Amino acid sequence: MDIGSKKRSSIQDLCNHHNLIYNMLNQTQGSQNQTKEAQQDGYWQQSEEFYLTPMQPPQLPL
Repeated sequence: MDIGSKKRSSIQDLCNHHNLIYNMLNQTQGSQNQTKEAQQDGYWQQSEEFYLTPMQPPQLPL
């Protein structure tokens, strides 16, 4: 193997390694976003229920 092909091989290995790390980071970020969105959905559902439920007038003691 000459120097040129060794260089190409190591550059290819580096690119493969970079792509692997990039994909792993994207998957991690994606799962963090899903967790965050799920938490926000729960938060907004509580607010939506509060605002859409009619309030009952206070009951005065007889």
